[in-house]
Amino acid sequence: MSAVTEQALFLTLVEAGSFRGAADQLKVSTSAVSRQLKQTEQALGVRLLNRTTRSLSLTQAGRVYLDSCRRIEEEKRTTQRMLQNLTAKPVGRLRITATPAFANAQLLPALADFSQHYPDIQFDLTLSDRHEDLVESDLDLAIRIGDLKDSRLKSRRLLASRLVLCAAPGYLRERGYPQSLEELGRHQIIYSSHLPDIEKRHMNRLPTPEVPESHKVLVVNDVLSIYQAAKLGMGVTLLPDYLISKDLANGVLEELFPDQVRPPHEVFVLFQGTDFMPHKLRVFIDFLATRFAQVTKGSI
Repeated sequence: MSAVTEQALFLTLVEAGSFRGAADQLKVSTSAVSRQLKQTEQALGVRLLNRTTRSLSLTQAGRVYLDSCRRIEEEKRTTQRMLQNLTAKPVGRLRITATPAFANAQLLPALADFSQHYPDIQFDLTLSDRHEDLVESDLDLAIRIGDLKDSRLKSRRLLASRLVLCAAPGYLRERGYPQSLEELGRHQIIYSSHLPDIEKRHMNRLPTPEVPESHKVLVVNDVLSIYQAAKLGMGVTLLPDYLISKDLANGVLEELFPDQVRPPHEVFVLFQGTDFMPHKLRVFIDFLATRFAQVTKGSI
């Protein structure tokens, strides 16, 4: 009986409903099962099962002990899987959802680098500004911006980014550089229309609420389109710094009022809160966290 723990034996005995049934499943003698049960009861100082010639039934103490046995055995199985994962090669397919802007600017280069290190992991990538339900959509993880509402999920921050008020140099030369926040009301503004379940970039994100309708030169529900419109010189807008950092450095876009207008635009990775995380998922999340810690420091 040394190969079977007392918890596993008790679970088998309760599920089988008889000493004979448990003995058959464990491939031991009936007397060995009976002897182990008695030893457990003596060690605990309580009676766990009521025995009759035809059936077994749990005592109150037995019900408490049964719950404990189930937890112990589940923790044991989880630990075994985790230990196996430490040496196992991560393989399989990961299902991810992310916003199009973040995917194009940051995630796709990260996937390319990751694949160089872990060629046996493949990806299904769904790009959407909507907050997909990870459980219902059978997704492994989501990369989301801003407020996190789903308490069923665990999260890990990837980037403490900001939104940047910016415009193309050509536009600013033609229309003039605003000298104060109030002067933005006289400029052409590129707006993001309402995107369900994503951080708003509307008038409450701009420093002045008084922008005439005629100055809203473009209203669009896609961040990448806003980005292209800004580079083409259509007007002033707010864009995430992870999307436009190279454009700012190269002079393609210019930042306005950097000390006054930089609302937060934090990026998180979300995943289901379970006791056991697949090895492929843990490796990927750790890779993202390390990579974007370097992005935050400006080394990528």
